[in-house]
Amino acid sequence: MTISMLAGCSAGSTGASAAAATVDPAIQSKVEKCLTDVAKKVYNKGPQGETATPASQLTLTQEEIDKVRAMKKTVAIAWHVFGSDYSTAQVAALKDTFNKLGIEVLTTTDGQFQVNKQTNDIQTILARKPDFMVSLPVDAPSETGIYQQAAASGVKLVFALNAPPEMKAGKDYLTVVGSDDYGTGIVSACQLVKAVNGKGKIGIVYHAAHYYATQQRLDAVHEVLKEYPDIQIVEEKGSPGPDFTGQGAAATNGMLSQHPDLDGIWAVWDTHAEGVIAAARERGKNGSNFAITTIDLGKTVAVSTARNDMVKGVGGSQPYNQGVAEAMAVAYSLLGKDLAPYYAWNALPVDRSNVAEQWKQVYNAEAPKEIADALNKK
Repeated sequence: MTISMLAGCSAGSTGASAAAATVDPAIQSKVEKCLTDVAKKVYNKGPQGETATPASQLTLTQEEIDKVRAMKKTVAIAWHVFGSDYSTAQVAALKDTFNKLGIEVLTTTDGQFQVNKQTNDIQTILARKPDFMVSLPVDAPSETGIYQQAAASGVKLVFALNAPPEMKAGKDYLTVVGSDDYGTGIVSACQLVKAVNGKGKIGIVYHAAHYYATQQRLDAVHEVLKEYPDIQIVEEKGSPGPDFTGQGAAATNGMLSQHPDLDGIWAVWDTHAEGVIAAARERGKNGSNFAITTIDLGKTVAVSTARNDMVKGVGGSQPYNQGVAEAMAVAYSLLGKDLAPYYAWNALPVDRSNVAEQWKQVYNAEAPKEIADALNKK
């Protein structure tokens, strides 16, 4: 028996054009090449500019698993925010894998996307003296002090997505495990280009915070859209959180008030997109006249994609596999095995043609009935 991560993905094509009746074959071909290419490698760099090592390389033999189990170590999980399908999957994977490794999870905390809350959570964790801590920072630069305190106390750190810039891999923390956020940005931008057939007016709802992963997503979208001069970004609105759905809706209402002829919106992740969907629907938009693309395959956006409604594509990350890899990094440390400074999983292009298949890749579970039902409707 071995523990390994699920790997692989499949690219597909997005739904029919939401903004143009005449399909431009050159645009469609260019976008298809984009979606095929992005599935083959990791574009994202680590928070210190590191080249990504494929997370699929983190594997253990049964003999190594037995050695780790005999050590009877402890870990705490200090998360940025609960509630999303992304967070639920990643934390579940951490717990599942630590259980297989015989590493006791002392506590799991919800930072509620607030620096002070997460800082206090980590203070409480340190009082319990875990051997390891896995954490997804709310705002890594602002939390440098508390993470340095954790490292100085002897707690070995594994970060998800980001790490404080003043701390160094292999010295102050073990490694960072991420998703290809730049790659998911490329995917979702190309899907939006395809949906509007390379021309039209679009809006952007981004994450208004110092957050490396979401900035990578936004940077990729801007870079892709530069290649399409007939697409005009008419407005960009930031969402600082924690009410990302409500802020996504407010941003959409503001954009559509100023630009009722808007052809589509890109949203930085799925909970923002939920607000975009609700607000756009209230203003009479539907899958035939409005396109939304986003990142992270939450249930709401997956069902919309399956229905061929407003969501025309999703740049999927792999949260379950990320969680497995983060736990594996802890085991590598215990075994004295070398760790790269940054590991990542590639982006997954998701559309109606493959949403059920990609759901399984993202969550290590079969797609919910709602997705299957939506796919069966003509």
